[in-house]
Amino acid sequence: MIVPVKIDIFYRLKRHLSQQPVERVVIGIMCTFVLIAAIFYAIPSKPSSFFQNFADTTNDIFKKIDNVDLPAASSIMKHTVACRRAANMIQGSPAFKSHGSQIAKGLRKFGEKIMEAGHLLQKMYSKGSSVYKSFDMEIEAMMNRLNSNYIRRGEASYFKERINVLITKIKEFRKLVQQTHTSIHNAENIRHDTEGYIFDGLREAENFIANNNHCRSVDISKAKKELWTVNNILNHLHKTAVHLDMMDYEDKLMDISAELDKVGGTYDFFEVTKSDLRYLKYAVENSKSSLYKFHKKALVSN
Repeated sequence: MIVPVKIDIFYRLKRHLSQQPVERVVIGIMCTFVLIAAIFYAIPSKPSSFFQNFADTTNDIFKKIDNVDLPAASSIMKHTVACRRAANMIQGSPAFKSHGSQIAKGLRKFGEKIMEAGHLLQKMYSKGSSVYKSFDMEIEAMMNRLNSNYIRRGEASYFKERINVLITKIKEFRKLVQQTHTSIHNAENIRHDTEGYIFDGLREAENFIANNNHCRSVDISKAKKELWTVNNILNHLHKTAVHLDMMDYEDKLMDISAELDKVGGTYDFFEVTKSDLRYLKYAVENSKSSLYKFHKKALVSN
């Protein structure tokens, strides 16, 4: 071990210097300090705290997700009704005579995709809630390990195992996020295909009103409102999927896991401080607020 070697060298020098003239003693003391400094300098510097890195990275992703205005899954699915209502209104209106059929068909297909995206959102929120529970459990396990009265061998590998559990959970969550994103992208494609018909149909409707057909202006205003609602919910869905992609966080956790291999060294354990515990406790508290948010959004009654 390094520390006994340092102490042994120090006492040997002290014994040797006590037998020498004063001048040599002074020079010897100076040499001793230089030697001690060299020994300490030769010891690899302590790496940046694994726990601080882990906690900061985790808190960043929790903060990012908390700042996203997540739509409730049930509120998304309710907009399927708006699509059908707009489709029926447009198809039955003489103001949309030339393009009403294509618009109605596109809106109904769009409504089906919105329903599909809503179901996937619900699964995604439920999985997200599970991910946060895992964070709670794994971080608590780390803290309990650190609160032990003695350091066991295998500490670094233990923490790496906990990190790898979280990486697996995040990969599962990201798979659902990707499925939701694909569903939203499919809805966007249908909206894009229908958009041309909608613009042409609205121009047709405006001309219809201009030709003294004021009795239909209220219906057209309602149709416009429904179409605006459809467009707004699609934009909301797109932003949600983009902000919930945790690929960057997954990569950072893998980097932290790799860092543990270096920190553990030959004996597979490393120094732990009270500040490490504080960092982990902070990460746990942040995860609890996010867990509540995901759990609430997963409820169908929202």
